[in-house]
This record gives sequence, structure tokens and C-alpha cells, in this order.
Amino acid sequence: MGKKEIIQKNVNKLIKMKQPNFTNKHIHSKKSISDLISEAKIEKDIKKRWTIIVDIQARANHETFKHCKKLCLSSSYKDRVLGIDILAQLGVYHRPFKEETVPIFIDLFKTEKSLTVLSALFIGCGHLVKTDDHRFIPYLLKFIEHKSRNLRFGVVFGIMGHEEHLAIKALIQLTEDIDDDVRNYATFALGSQVNSNNCQVIGALEKRLLDNNDEIVDEAILGLALRKKFLKITKPILSILKNGEPKTLLLEAAGKVPNDEIYFELKNLYSLSKNDSSINTEWLSSLREALSEQRHMRN
Repeated sequence: MGKKEIIQKNVNKLIKMKQPNFTNKHIHSKKSISDLISEAKIEKDIKKRWTIIVDIQARANHETFKHCKKLCLSSSYKDRVLGIDILAQLGVYHRPFKEETVPIFIDLFKTEKSLTVLSALFIGCGHLVKTDDHRFIPYLLKFIEHKSRNLRFGVVFGIMGHEEHLAIKALIQLTEDIDDDVRNYATFALGSQVNSNNCQVIGALEKRLLDNNDEIVDEAILGLALRKKFLKITKPILSILKNGEPKTLLLEAAGKVPNDEIYFELKNLYSLSKNDSSINTEWLSSLREALSEQRHMRN
């Protein structure tokens, strides 16, 4: 398993289920909300626990909300985590109890001491509100320098996609975090998940071109490519295409840079790879897409 897959596995573990799966057998369960919550409390298997939670989230009514609010007020940290996990996506694709949930989450910010609960809360904030709703940002930013890497990672998730200036400033700071995963996710969030294009953002991404983590370098290159800052990234892209093993992120960036030499290297790489059955099909698809973008720029 490569570095990208390891990081993504950690991300998935932290954010749990970003998109609920409606095909699983727990949906349409005839069990009561009380019974389902009792099951979720004692279920030790993460996937099974989230199967139950998705069923509960699909039942977005006042009874469910009342149970979840009670969980958030419980003296048990496990109950509070469960309440947060359900409320963050109650209604699944809609949030009919969003306004009622926001003050519950804000109260937890003010009183919560458990790092486990806080981690769930930060992820929950990212799920609950859209990126034009900045109410949680002041609370999240209080933890930007917390000693727990999971909380700093959670801060990134909670503010990701927000164009609000304090959120952008925080992401810039987190791109220099001592932890590789936090720094990686912050660089991804700053580079690809917001449109901000000021000199501070550009400077932060350029700094990451010198990072000792190849994944982070690729994230920075892509962020700069999306902002059409081609001068700084042409040389490192060419170096990787000629001498390294370009990952899909690098190929995505390479497709956006109008440069004849990059185009030639992509064509050469494709000629060497297209008939190799051992090549990963997703990687080969990314290479084809990069070439397609290059050709489109020439038409």
C-alpha cells in the first residue's frame, strides 16, 4: 500500500462515512430508534456501527433528533460521540435539523474535554454546514496549535472548502504542520478545495514544493497548476516525468501546464505504458486524461 493509500485510509477512518450507503440491509429496518441507538452503542465493528447510524440518519424526525440531543448531553463520552456522528448527517443529503444542531455543537466546543469527542465534533462540523456557513470557524481555530495531531487534522476537515479569510489563513499555517498527514491534508485543502489566489496562498503552496514528502509536493504542484502559476512548477513536473514515478496527482497537474516538453514526456510515457498489463488502470486513465488536456490546449 502506497503513501497516498495509507493517508486516504486514515482520512476515511477519521471522517467515517462521508456519503452514506443506501443499499445496505439496515435501511428500512423496522426496529425503533431506541433499539437502533442501543445497538449502535454496543457495536464494536466500525462498519456495522456505521450501517446502523446510516439507518438512524435516514429517519430525520423529531423523535430521532430528541434522542441524539440526549446523547450529546450524556456523561458518557461514547454516547456524545454517537450523538455527534448521527446529528452531523441527520437527514443524509438534507439537514432538516441543522439549525437546532448548531447550538448543540457550539455548546460542546465550550465544555468538551475528551479528545475523542472533540475529534468527532470537528468532523461533524465539516459535514453539518455548507462552506458558506462560517459559524464553527472561530471555535475550530482555537485548536489549530493543539498538541493532538488528530485534532489539528480535524480542524483542516472542519474548515476545508471555506473561503473565509481566517479559514484560509489557518490552512496556510497548517501547511507547515510538523505532522505529515496534517500538512498533506492542509496542502490538499488549500491547493484544490478553495479558489483563493492571493500571494499568501501562492507563497504557501510554493513552500511545499520543497517538502520532503512527495505526496505533499504533488498536492502543491496541482494547487499551483489550478491557479495557472506555471513558471514555478514546469521544472519539477519535467523532472518527475523524466526521472521519477509520477503519481496521478502529478499527472493531473501536468495536463494543465501548456508546455511542449511536458506534452512530449507525457506522450513518451504513454507509449511505454499503454500495452503494459502490469500498469494500474486508474493511473493509465489519469495519464490519458492528462494527454487529452494537453491536446485540447493545442486545438
